[in-house]
Amino acid sequence: MIVSYGDALIDLYALPLGSDLEQSTSIAPHVGGSTCNVAIHARRLGAEVRFVGTLGDDGWGRRVRSALDSEGIDTSHLHTVSGLRTPVTFVRVHAAGERHFLSYRQASGPLSELVDSVSSSCLARAKWLHVSSSSLHSDAGAKATWRLLEWAQERGVRCSVDLNVRPGLWADAATMRRAVERLASFADLLKASEDDLAALSIARDWDGLAALTSPTGAARAVLTRGAQGAVTRVANQWVDVPAPAVTMIDATGAGDAFVGALLAQLAVATDEDWDNVPWWRTALGCACESGAQAVTHIGASLRHES
Repeated sequence: MIVSYGDALIDLYALPLGSDLEQSTSIAPHVGGSTCNVAIHARRLGAEVRFVGTLGDDGWGRRVRSALDSEGIDTSHLHTVSGLRTPVTFVRVHAAGERHFLSYRQASGPLSELVDSVSSSCLARAKWLHVSSSSLHSDAGAKATWRLLEWAQERGVRCSVDLNVRPGLWADAATMRRAVERLASFADLLKASEDDLAALSIARDWDGLAALTSPTGAARAVLTRGAQGAVTRVANQWVDVPAPAVTMIDATGAGDAFVGALLAQLAVATDEDWDNVPWWRTALGCACESGAQAVTHIGASLRHES
């Protein structure tokens, strides 16, 4: 079982692609949120997944819940909060597929009432807990995240952390970096992109990522490099896997698809696989394939039709 905790929201795409918000003629809604996307992609690859989080009691919230339920994801710990509006993020996709986000998220407000309802029971039968830094920008979200991570450690549940750094969600860079560094300290699996590292003002390479890993070296770090694929280090050997060549339409959610595919494989992996170089080469190849397919259409969790 994979338990994914964090943000579930609606991405609103400005159309036609490439237009600024003030120039757009229509908006296309898609279910989004980094950890929500991870849950969807992991489930599509056969993993048993539970999503933990909050939604507003509104049409967007009902749309998100319906999407997760239709995927077969356990939403028994996805809470609907009266008075809370489901977050939305406006997405502008540039000509080359890169994107710009403009997030509308309610301050903690009613969410503060939800912190105490986050129960350790959501970790029942869990092998992995997945989180990202996006849940840390509000006091309520951060409190729930730290609580879940501590429970996971107490119960022997491995922790997957995607840095997923979004500077626009934070009041200042120093607060963001402290929170991200603390989050990374919990990771058994730590995934970062080159852009994540740049946003933290550290080197966009393996040395930059390694600086965030546990001093004991127990964590498995994975660096994604866009079209160049992904790299990790296993048993003192480099595992460097290229990404398939595709035409990029929208880069939104590529990292989430990558993590979802990797976690789906880790959910059924053995202890011996953890230090098995061929296993990681195959796993990263599958994850790179998933990430590559995610950029061939708009929408982070839209099902790809081959």
